[in-house]
Amino acid sequence: MTRNERKRWLTRIALVALAGLIGLTLWLRWRTQSRTDLEFGPAVLHATGPLGPTDPDASLVVTETLHGEHEHQTRAVRYDFKNGQVQPPETLWEGPYRRFGSLSLQPIIENRYLVSFGGSVIDLREKALIHEGAGRLIEVRGDRVVSAFVNDSGKLGRLVAFNPRTRAIEKLTDREAEEFRLRGEDSCPVSGRRTA
Repeated sequence: MTRNERKRWLTRIALVALAGLIGLTLWLRWRTQSRTDLEFGPAVLHATGPLGPTDPDASLVVTETLHGEHEHQTRAVRYDFKNGQVQPPETLWEGPYRRFGSLSLQPIIENRYLVSFGGSVIDLREKALIHEGAGRLIEVRGDRVVSAFVNDSGKLGRLVAFNPRTRAIEKLTDREAEEFRLRGEDSCPVSGRRTA
């Protein structure tokens, strides 16, 4: 195989992969379009209850950004897989982007609580936003989701420790607060800040 033939072959593979990716993206968008019969409020829930099968083999939870005219929305969607087949998606929560924040990869605690980059927490079983984060997730440690306000100069302000099980804000000791503050300032991004 000559060099030009190899280049053409690799170009064709790249084009086929790109076409497949575009097709998959369009299919997922079509399958997860919002229903017009639901009201928008703090959260949007399916009136029909769970759509997925009982006891799936595996589940995948993804977050999406929906670009609207007046306000962007964030949606958490679960895809269940049964016998190797994807089942109809189930919207677990939908609400204003400003309430959930960035869609970067964040943890799911106890296979139930989805944590955002801003420290907000969604209870995936109850399909509800149970805590609006302070603006910047510092750490998820045990039962605590620790977030902090960030001022314009990038310094961390007030720290907030939320326990999803008890649904309560917990007081940090001085030592814990200092540790979280140091950890948070080391990793604080320049964009996506929210001031106290």
